[in-house]
Amino acid sequence: MTFLTRTLVGIPVSFVILIFFVGGEAPAFMVLSIICTLGISLVVWVPIWFVLGWIVLGIGRISGAIPESKRPTRISTQHERDVKGVVAYMRSAEASGLSKEQITRKLESAGWSNAIIDEARKNLPPVSQIQAR
Repeated sequence: MTFLTRTLVGIPVSFVILIFFVGGEAPAFMVLSIICTLGISLVVWVPIWFVLGWIVLGIGRISGAIPESKRPTRISTQHERDVKGVVAYMRSAEASGLSKEQITRKLESAGWSNAIIDEARKNLPPVSQIQAR
């Protein structure tokens, strides 16, 4: 869950808690504290909202009411970083006027494998797209 999600969940929770402890004037107290301090009290309220949202969403996940995030984590491998580097080199070399054969020879002489060079070439946009940017 993001900071914004936790904070937005914490706002109504803080209203309920304030109403329980202070009474019906709680929402007015919160809004007036923000308005009268020209937003400076948000330095206090936002962390409170975040922590309350974190607690509520954590309880929801533990109880099974909120499913775990299915978002896959993306870890960049060395191979992917190598391909990106070769693509960047190919772009600059093509922009400086080198032919594809010259670029390939320079990369091979620098020790790059044909597999990385071929994969980088597949990920390289056409020259017309590069010049259009």
